[in-house]
Amino acid sequence: MDGMKYGGKLSEEAHSCPPSGIQATGAIDTGEASKAEPAELSATKKGVEDSETEFVPDTAADIEAAAAYVESMSAAEKSQVAGSASRLTTTQIACMAIAAVATVACIICLGIYAATPISHESAANATNTVNAATTANTADAVNAASTTSTENAASSSAASAPAAAQADQILPDSNARYYTRDELEALSDRELYLARNEIYARHGRGFKNQDLVDWFADKDWYEQLYIPEEYDALPDQRNEYEHANADLMMEIEQERDSQYL
Repeated sequence: MDGMKYGGKLSEEAHSCPPSGIQATGAIDTGEASKAEPAELSATKKGVEDSETEFVPDTAADIEAAAAYVESMSAAEKSQVAGSASRLTTTQIACMAIAAVATVACIICLGIYAATPISHESAANATNTVNAATTANTADAVNAASTTSTENAASSSAASAPAAAQADQILPDSNARYYTRDELEALSDRELYLARNEIYARHGRGFKNQDLVDWFADKDWYEQLYIPEEYDALPDQRNEYEHANADLMMEIEQERDSQYL
């Protein structure tokens, strides 16, 4: 070719020697006897091999020589060269993938580590809230039970007082209901006498008869507020039940001609 460094012999010489920077892995069978490499190309190739550096062609002739050499390579040699380049690229990709996976793993670990104290704190706060609510409910329940117990005790005491007072009365509810004649006639003359005066004793009237004074003196519910004359001067203190029951007892006593009249 015109303008080429080695003239018309380049195509023949390209089959007998590789260009600088490419190392053949086996002999190339061109079907002809090998021809000697040009001295300049051989020296360039040797210099690259000795220095173990990449050859960078700097002339058009070197580029064309390298291209011709590649074309003259066998399929096996081309495959070996391509495989080397492919393995290098695959290794680089694998390293990058491993680095990316390691980075993601580190981020996940840091996220878990950062989230764990918050979870523990949240669990602790939730536990404290539950404990506080339980304590408050327990305290409320205890207070409610205590209050109920106190109220029941007070009610029991209040109920027992009238019960005790009624126990030592002949007709304890003569101020709350009307007694029938049959009920009153079932009493003795003395019981009628005491029951009729119980009505006045509840209002604090004093008595002249000593037997009545002695009878009511030992009753816890009785308290003298008036002497007989003071009470008798007051408007009638009895309610309608007491008034009707006292009149009916007096009527029965008179019918019996009781000695206590």
